[in-house]
Amino acid sequence: MKPIRAMRLCFASLACFLFLGVPDTTAISKSWVGGSGNNWFTGANWGGTYPQDGDDVTISGAASVLLTNDTALLGSFNITNATLTCSNWFTRIQATNVWIRNSGTLTLPNAFTTNGGMMSNRVYLVCTNLTVDRGGKIDANSKGYAAFYGPGKGGGVNRGCGAGYGGKGGWGSEGTRGGAYGSASAPTAPGSGGGATGNGASTGHGGGAIRIDAAGGTVTVNGTVTANGGNPVGHFGGGSGGGIMISCSTFAGTTNGLISANGGDVWPGYGQYGNGAGAGGRIAVIYTTVTGGTAVRFSTASGTNGWSEDQTYSDADCRWLLAAEWGTLYLPNNALLSTTVKNRLFHRTRLVIPGFSSWAVGSLTVSNCSFQLAESAFTLTVTNNMTIDGGGILRVGMTNGS
Repeated sequence: MKPIRAMRLCFASLACFLFLGVPDTTAISKSWVGGSGNNWFTGANWGGTYPQDGDDVTISGAASVLLTNDTALLGSFNITNATLTCSNWFTRIQATNVWIRNSGTLTLPNAFTTNGGMMSNRVYLVCTNLTVDRGGKIDANSKGYAAFYGPGKGGGVNRGCGAGYGGKGGWGSEGTRGGAYGSASAPTAPGSGGGATGNGASTGHGGGAIRIDAAGGTVTVNGTVTANGGNPVGHFGGGSGGGIMISCSTFAGTTNGLISANGGDVWPGYGQYGNGAGAGGRIAVIYTTVTGGTAVRFSTASGTNGWSEDQTYSDADCRWLLAAEWGTLYLPNNALLSTTVKNRLFHRTRLVIPGFSSWAVGSLTVSNCSFQLAESAFTLTVTNNMTIDGGGILRVGMTNGS
């Protein structure tokens, strides 16, 4: 019996050792308290240590926080009535659930001047689920390439050309309009800056870059996700819209939701001198299923006031050939299309849908929407009535930019 008692004692001791040796994996709630600058990685700003793997993080109270490197693998990240600025190209917010609540903002530092090589900043989220509430926003407006920089930068000295990205920028009476670049299906680059160097006023910067990887989860947009190009002052070209790439299993949202990468407008009153507006940028939403997502609005409009596709020109002057062009919206299928397209679901954007070269419907109504079925050879068949009203624009089988 003694050997048996000894064995039982050994097992009891081992069980006690294992119990004491297992770390406590319970998530810790971390809230920003500030007081020691704005750096995420300063422990005192969190009341002790900065967030670690599995922690549930909340930023609120009108805080302004700077993130310069990857977060830990958080359990959740919530921001409301506060701003988080994401600095550096590879910086990621990593969390199972990300919630951008009312008056919560993710943004970027000012536009950067890198003319080649590494791009400087982007908003980069890696999560399972993302919810952008009404009043919440991811804002990369004018946070891409600075004026005179970028692969689609506008040219000119005193009357600047608009920058290009999802299409060509508008011509500005002198210099070279910015060209289209990048990929419609993987728009990872930011927008470019407008042109002109002469009069000392400011030129439009390009929209920034936003990347959201929510593999296996849901992205719900009830607020705004924007990467619009900047508006110049004086005789200068507009910045082009930026790049927004969203990957998820399920895409959802309401009519309050807006995803936009618009080009920059020319300063009012200066378009008559031939200034070029910025081209629209590029948006890609790659999903498996859509749940209420047909309500979210998309826009890659070219800028206004200068030479742009939003203006009307006669065939005699052919200025429309020099206009800033709409950008692109890449979708994996036509699930977001219906026989009634309305409420600015698409605003001045070219749809790029792989394998979608024909569409046959019984009837079609386009109301307060403007989009282009952007295949070079596209067949649209409407058996009965087609109605385009309320500011509706439908282009079929046309291409611009690249």
